Amino acid sequence: MEMLREERRVPMGRKIKVLDRDNFVDAINDYCSHKITMDEAAKKMGVCTPTFRKYLRMVWMGEPLPEELFERKK
Repeated sequence: MEMLREERRVPMGRKIKVLDRDNFVDAINDYCSHKITMDEAAKKMGVCTPTFRKYLRMVWMGEPLPEELFERKK
């Protein structure tokens, strides 16, 4: 029997790094306004460049971000 899971871009069992919401927003805004490069935005957000690109695409496409991206459930 195949396990069903929610539509998320995170493989089952992999933990999501908790990010600071303000740094997340600032990094995306600064990148979109051409103030910083993608690599600088990723460092500002606290993730690697491919992960920044993934979250940027999710924001641009209106896709939901992972549930625990900004805070862990207790």
